[in-house]
Amino acid sequence: MRKAPGLFFLLIAAFCTPASAGYSWQLARVIDHTKVGAADLANFTFPVVLTNSRLRTTAKSGSVVNTVPCGVNAITCPADLIFSSTACATPTPMNWHFDSYSPVSGTIVAKVKAAAVSHSIDTAYWICVGNAAVTTFQGGQNGSEFDSLTAAQYALSDGSVLSVRDTSANAADAVNHGATAVAGKVDGAAAFSSGSSQSIASNVILGNTNFAQGTVCAWAYSNNSYNDGLKDILFGQLDAGTGEELVGMKWENNNLYFGWRTSAGGDRRVVIPATPENFPQNSWNQYCLSWTNGGTTALYLNGALLGTNTLTPVTVSPGTNPLSIGTEPGSGAYWDGGVDEFRLSASVRSADWILAEYNSQNSPATFSTGAQWDSLDGGGVIIPPVQTLSNIKVQGLIF
Repeated sequence: MRKAPGLFFLLIAAFCTPASAGYSWQLARVIDHTKVGAADLANFTFPVVLTNSRLRTTAKSGSVVNTVPCGVNAITCPADLIFSSTACATPTPMNWHFDSYSPVSGTIVAKVKAAAVSHSIDTAYWICVGNAAVTTFQGGQNGSEFDSLTAAQYALSDGSVLSVRDTSANAADAVNHGATAVAGKVDGAAAFSSGSSQSIASNVILGNTNFAQGTVCAWAYSNNSYNDGLKDILFGQLDAGTGEELVGMKWENNNLYFGWRTSAGGDRRVVIPATPENFPQNSWNQYCLSWTNGGTTALYLNGALLGTNTLTPVTVSPGTNPLSIGTEPGSGAYWDGGVDEFRLSASVRSADWILAEYNSQNSPATFSTGAQWDSLDGGGVIIPPVQTLSNIKVQGLIF
């Protein structure tokens, strides 16, 4: 009687990648569960920043056969470079877009949505490349790489030509008032000079019923010191009709103010003295503000809770004025420095979500890892890297 196959052979069978799969190469990668927080996350978007000769076009001695315009900025993208939640023998495409791609260097900056990210075991995904039969973009509709609660996402790429297009599904493109392109935290960013009254006007009106709760996250680079007595406004919205405002700023009294208030006296802003730690100069730092109408306002810096306000309710009424990046209309004050990865959600993001988003954007190279390419052309058995054989999650299976 033949013996049942052992675990070793089951693992080989599970990851066997025949040549008929169509893709020439696969790269197995994992999301580090220790950087996720204390709870699993659903439909979580994370950046993949990677440079590898394999990702060049075939004309540049790489493996990408076809390129195609993609995304809201119609940049050149690799068509037959896909992200998959299963091995490339039978790929299951995820949703993604490219902020930038270099066919010469093989550098990609992509936003990828994972349907589920575990906080207790590493979550696996694959990059598949080299398939002459794939000639169209496979990442999904514009904005499908974000969850349905993402109201706007301004990546502010690509470092040489500033784009203020909204890459979420809502297409809330902004209007640039003088901001310029600069190298950012993840890719490109917007540079503001307070003396030049530069700002970006979003097409999103926050004071409507869709934003009785919400979260704003942005990377900020301040040219100014925490105690210089200057006004530095990272973002703001003022509705003259209702007197409501939403701000994120350091004011001339050297206090930080983040949150909602009304002219009637309701003030839910987190107000704390600026310090070198919570308002660093000449470095990139991420601020996240979340609020619930009648509930808690919370301010996070680099994934850690900085302060809360639970004192007074504020009615978030229908508003008419849009949100501005780099100023609050009517204040006469502006940001002096850089802003990157400005994301607005119509939901209170959890502390775990905010921590994972910070970790993924602060160091994409350590949030998800994997460097061993496997050739699929020979039709032989491919055994994935050691890190994917234990303590990982693949479509609900744990090894």
